[in-house]
Amino acid sequence: LDRMLAAGQLHARHLVAFAEMIAAQHQRAAPAEAGTPYGRPDAVIDPALDNFLQLSVLVKGTGHEPQLAKLEQWTREACEVLQPVFRQRKADGFIRECHGDVHLANMAWLDGQPLLFDCIEFNENFRWIDVVNEIAFLAMDLDDREQNELGWIFLNRYLHETGDYRGVSLLNFYKTYRAMVRAKVTGLRLAQDDLDATQRQRTEHLFRSYLDLAEKYILSDAVSLIITHGLSGSGKSTFASQLASLAGCIHLRSDLERKRLHGLAATADSESPVAGGIYSASAFAETYTRLRDLADVVLRSGQRVIVDATFIRRRQRRLFSQLAEELSVPLVILDFPLAAEELRRRIELRAASANGDASEAGLEVLEYQLEQQEPLTAAEQQHVITIHPDSTAESVVDTLRELVEESAL
Repeated sequence: LDRMLAAGQLHARHLVAFAEMIAAQHQRAAPAEAGTPYGRPDAVIDPALDNFLQLSVLVKGTGHEPQLAKLEQWTREACEVLQPVFRQRKADGFIRECHGDVHLANMAWLDGQPLLFDCIEFNENFRWIDVVNEIAFLAMDLDDREQNELGWIFLNRYLHETGDYRGVSLLNFYKTYRAMVRAKVTGLRLAQDDLDATQRQRTEHLFRSYLDLAEKYILSDAVSLIITHGLSGSGKSTFASQLASLAGCIHLRSDLERKRLHGLAATADSESPVAGGIYSASAFAETYTRLRDLADVVLRSGQRVIVDATFIRRRQRRLFSQLAEELSVPLVILDFPLAAEELRRRIELRAASANGDASEAGLEVLEYQLEQQEPLTAAEQQHVITIHPDSTAESVVDTLRELVEESAL
């Protein structure tokens, strides 16, 4: 895939396929047994700190000492804070036998299918890891190659498949760890005498890039809570997905989480009537409570989040405005106003296409939503970005940034 990227042939569909494949492999893999050392806090912390021990020798006299000291301090503090999380992840079965070395150069697109190769076989400690550690390596590799959008496409598709949103609390820790491993390996290469001038210059650039990337991960970005507001057929899920990859957000979908709560596959037909089954009032309340809890976890992890649901009732929106107030983060409402006639046309087209989407909303559901919807209040309108049919995710990224900056003042 590294060669495909260099040739301009690596696209979103490839990363989606790998996300689905890796998610399936992780879910099939047996978790590490309780008595094994894999995934224990010391098994996670010791390698992370060992990177700095080796790097301190490699950066001596290079001017990188202050940067390395900042990264080490952050890592030590994160290790202390995250110890209970490491223990819980092991107890919950998220330490599994993984590939251990998932980055673009160990991935291939063969005969139209995703393929991983060159897994780590020589050290079980490198292979029996948290599944988030595994996906963080690829995300970091894509970030380093300035392919952030592909990285977020991969991450969100993986999370849609697995539902492991609580693992997001470790995402920046493991991204930083993987960047520091790469910095160490590159630093060791720099210490060798067999590099010519061109090779040395290229390797020095790589070394700096990994340190800079790790530093970026430890700096707090402006976190925001984004929710959608629109009826079925308004295009909110497609738009939210595009915006999530461009703005670097975790994308939570009500259609997926509702079915996950009821043990259904994303594309399964629940055979629920309008306002019944998994769409009953109690099921709706349960779904929005779950979305709220997951958004809370993501925001406390220092990540932006887009919660993709209709949000036609004020009490549903209030759950999230209260969360934003509790965490002191900006709330943004993406409003998708569309005439009923156009919504009906779109839903009929979607039904005819049989595209396997998680949404089950048909015309009956739409008519019910039209009756039940409660307009945004004047107070809510202050947080709105209106999404028109010709709006692009690229243009909204800038508007979103401005709105969040204004809210922070």
